[in-house]
Amino acid sequence: MVNFLFTSIGRRVELVKHFCRWAEEQGNSKIVSVDISSLAPASYFTHKHYSVPRFNDSQYIPALLEICEKENIRGLIPLLEPEFPVLSENRQRFEAIGTTLVLSSAKVLETCRDKYLTYRFFRSAGIATPKTYLPEELTDNEMLSDNLFPLFIKPRSGMGSANTFKVYGKRELDFFLDYIPNPVVQEYIEGIEYTMDVLNDFTGTTIAVVPRERIEVRSGEVSKSRTVKDPELISLTIKVAEKLGGIGPLTIQAFKKTDGEIVFTEINPRFGGGVPLAIEAGVKYPELLSRIIIGKKVEPQVGEFKDGLYMLRYDDALYTVFPEE
Repeated sequence: MVNFLFTSIGRRVELVKHFCRWAEEQGNSKIVSVDISSLAPASYFTHKHYSVPRFNDSQYIPALLEICEKENIRGLIPLLEPEFPVLSENRQRFEAIGTTLVLSSAKVLETCRDKYLTYRFFRSAGIATPKTYLPEELTDNEMLSDNLFPLFIKPRSGMGSANTFKVYGKRELDFFLDYIPNPVVQEYIEGIEYTMDVLNDFTGTTIAVVPRERIEVRSGEVSKSRTVKDPELISLTIKVAEKLGGIGPLTIQAFKKTDGEIVFTEINPRFGGGVPLAIEAGVKYPELLSRIIIGKKVEPQVGEFKDGLYMLRYDDALYTVFPEE
């Protein structure tokens, strides 16, 4: 029996449904969720849900520990990046009660959180990546060069597409350097954008990779996507994931330029919003994670997924009545 707990469950309905379906097939497993809001839509699809304090509240970790013990949670899967550091700091407290935190090490988390450190990691690993500058690294000559533009500016630590902009000249660049707190500036890349859903075991060995072409994106999250069985993308992604040493789910982003060169841009140490497509395509995340958690050997399944499968996401609604207090 492997019970999973998802934190900050929010709107992750599709992901939860896949895990719940697997748990019901097992017959002796369950999926539990927590969130600060009783209005989190995905909470209505799990087997049990708890309201908890915010991740930065002193009672957050004690509340999670109590739930994990009560529900016999074997795998704790966090979904909200701001809470990753506090969970990582308390990893041993969860291990002491038999709960495995499915989250990469503190060093990996910091590398992924800081976009400039991510850039330095790619460079040190010999992975092609857009040239990236800190504001102080842009000399006057570079800033005045027409050949430098367009550029892409974003927060050094950020999520989704918030505060990300394409800039076409020095005047715009100056404005956004002042507007965006703690930014990084990148070479702008034209090409087809891909997200790779990756699963590493707890030794950092890559078990599965599913590249997805990002056909349409809304508010930083993919709304239309399709699987692409591209051997070069898969091979380079394995190199990135294993050199990083991440564990559990990783979401790795890259572009394929018009000349065919693949450049990597970002790593998120968590389930991506489009991972249900990878599951539908054949990567059985719940089963694989459960086997990894209980220490069973899992052979790599790289390339074992359905090619050309599309995901077309749409809004849905859930209706409920709360009992009167």
